[in-house]
Amino acid sequence: MCDDASCITKIHINVHILFFNYLFVIMNVIILALHQMWKTAMKSMILNDRRKMPRTDKEEMPQGIQEYIAHLEAIAAVFNDHARTLGLGVYLDASNVIAAAKSGIGFSKIKRFIDRADDSGVLHDSQLMTALDCIGELLTSPNQNGLVTGAMQSGKTTTSLALQFSGPIVYLLTGRRLYPIYLITSHTSQEDQTKTEIARFLDFYGELAIVVDEKNRCTLIDYVTQFALDEGFKHSPTVNTYREHILQKALPDTFAGPRLDDFIHRRAPGEGIKQIANLCRRAASKGFEPLLLIDEPQYGASDRQVTTEDDKVEWRSCVLAQIFNRIKEALGKDAPAHSFIGLSATPYELHDVRAVWQVTQYLTSAYSGFNYFGGIVLDPDAAVTPPRTISFADFSAEIEVPFLAKVDLRAYDARPRAFQWFADENEYLGTQDEYRKDVEQALRKAIMYMAGNGTTPATGICIRLFNNNNRSHELLRRLYLNNQEIEIIEYFGSDHHGRSVKRAIAERSCPDLPFLIAVTNRARMGDAFPNEVEWFLEFSKKAADLNSLLQGLLGRACGYGKNSTVIMSNENIRIVDAYKNRQGGFVHKPSRHSVLVGGYRRGAPTSLIRIRRDMNDPLIAKYFARIDQEIVKPYTIQTEPTASLKTTRTRGEDHRRGPILTIAEEIGLFEYIEAEENRRRLFPAYEPFQIVRAGDEVSDPKDSTRKFRYTLGENGDCRFTFRTLRKESAHSGIRSRGLGRKDATDPEQAGNTLEPQVNMVKIDPDNGQIIENENAKGWWRAEAVTLPLLKPVRTLRDGEATYPVQHGPYSGLLDDEERTAAGYEE
Repeated sequence: MCDDASCITKIHINVHILFFNYLFVIMNVIILALHQMWKTAMKSMILNDRRKMPRTDKEEMPQGIQEYIAHLEAIAAVFNDHARTLGLGVYLDASNVIAAAKSGIGFSKIKRFIDRADDSGVLHDSQLMTALDCIGELLTSPNQNGLVTGAMQSGKTTTSLALQFSGPIVYLLTGRRLYPIYLITSHTSQEDQTKTEIARFLDFYGELAIVVDEKNRCTLIDYVTQFALDEGFKHSPTVNTYREHILQKALPDTFAGPRLDDFIHRRAPGEGIKQIANLCRRAASKGFEPLLLIDEPQYGASDRQVTTEDDKVEWRSCVLAQIFNRIKEALGKDAPAHSFIGLSATPYELHDVRAVWQVTQYLTSAYSGFNYFGGIVLDPDAAVTPPRTISFADFSAEIEVPFLAKVDLRAYDARPRAFQWFADENEYLGTQDEYRKDVEQALRKAIMYMAGNGTTPATGICIRLFNNNNRSHELLRRLYLNNQEIEIIEYFGSDHHGRSVKRAIAERSCPDLPFLIAVTNRARMGDAFPNEVEWFLEFSKKAADLNSLLQGLLGRACGYGKNSTVIMSNENIRIVDAYKNRQGGFVHKPSRHSVLVGGYRRGAPTSLIRIRRDMNDPLIAKYFARIDQEIVKPYTIQTEPTASLKTTRTRGEDHRRGPILTIAEEIGLFEYIEAEENRRRLFPAYEPFQIVRAGDEVSDPKDSTRKFRYTLGENGDCRFTFRTLRKESAHSGIRSRGLGRKDATDPEQAGNTLEPQVNMVKIDPDNGQIIENENAKGWWRAEAVTLPLLKPVRTLRDGEATYPVQHGPYSGLLDDEERTAAGYEE
């Protein structure tokens, strides 16, 4: 029993308990209802998201997702096939990334691939294969440093991005930890472009797994030793894991992975050099090997002499040399190995250095440019054509603007006295102001012609005027181009500081109009022009060296899918033609940072071509077999070995005739020899030429009104002569001999006909060897046939090798023999 107070208290407690129980029940009901509502809402959201997300294999996926997956499958196939060929012992596994793409994971990255405006950061077969070749060298070559030689705008930047695969591959196979550092040029526009490309590359390929290929174990698997791989990397062996997890330990901030700024450094003096050296020191102190990826290693690659205030001359180190020296100091003697890989289209400073391994960039037939360097074809399997190059004189005739051939911007901008010298030299009768107006009118007409004759309505024209921004701006203003017909982009000055040329063009105001982009000191090396820029006007009179010529507007006109025309001076056209003819040979001074061994030469013009029996060609052998049978046998007397060449003539004729031209015509010999591939093989010193045919005529070089032709018979046989092939008679004219009893008896008819020569040698009848002493007895046979050319051509000789200058960053790589050849002072 309880008293009233205690009973009341218990009742209150029970009521409170019942109330709270009731409240708890209500809250549970509410929670369950909210939970159900949440589940329903989530289910609805998932269903809606699934409608937006890419579909699974059982359903049709959006076209863009399919393209991305197909691209990854193709990249993996190329990687695995080429890695197997090289014996790398690894393969690329894209299955997880493909599965994620199908389920919609990481769709934002895929969207960037689908919506990209160009292929920046996108891998192609040729670039991936080139990078794998480099990785093979990193694993096996005794030389630490390497060089990628590739054609202009052929994707070397993306090749350098693909070298990100070197980190995980070398780590998997050897346990060595590479730290890639991109050393780009000092241009902020190239830094902008490189950051964009590497960010895209990591988005597209950073999660692809590198796996040791147990099924195809081969030589390089022997590199795998008993080292402990990082557990996180073993779980996900990708470029991103290597970058964000392995390389993270090389940085002072171990809670964050490397940023792009930790990979990409401009070759700028001052603080930039210190940052690069400190990064290499930190990386080496934790067991990493710095791998410098140097874009255009020739850029700024020589020291220079300067005069100090007290009139003393001293050497001042270039930026690259300063970087190498600071890295060497920062690492010390006992640091892990460090090395570099240079990537360039004009690597004159490294091309012939034996201590540097070399890889050539693969190409495809979609590329337009120069598929050779130093006399060697880069990719013999690719059918590559160079951009069209034409002189101002020829282009002016083509578009019917005659004065364009007389445009000289040096005269346009010259002082009065210098202009008068130009006017006298070029027979210009007007004043300088009149000349300037004539120049402006010719440029205006030429620009509007090009604007209306591209492959697209919004075609682009690139023009380099002066190296002075103000003068370039003023000349553009004086052209009075209608902004309703063509847009002008002045790609110089502070407005475009740090912007790539692609971005400047993409952000133009009138994308549907043709455009003119004017450059001054920009548009070199790292500047990649989009395909819509189809015309390039280079007004420089003569390039100082091959590097400046090829890396200028000519190089910007090259690239995949391009259809470019480059208009240049006559002097530059001649250098380009010689460069083509010698397959990238050293036909001009290579660069100011290199030393040329064996000077180049452009010989005097010649009007003759000599086809020799010993050229080791089946068609030429067939030609000489018929010459022996149809020329030598009927017209020479060789009943016994004789000490002199005895010949006959057809009875009743003043001179002999033979089927020299008809034999060549029947077997197609002349067309065969003139074909570019055969000309380079058979006559490597000759520029392109054309042999005179039976119906052709040539002009007297001293009197253009006087013409020469072959003397032909009714059956096509032509007048010819026999000559011995002695050194003193090796050079002979294209015309017949002069006055004589058996030649022309009329002075007006002397030497007025083209006369091929059958050049004879004496051979030993027992062994068929040539007898040098023509007074000795032996048999005579045809050893060569000398024929006239339609137009005189020059014979070329290019240099033998190029080495870095003595005070450059690469001079220490040369051995004693190379140093002697380069002429280094002791």
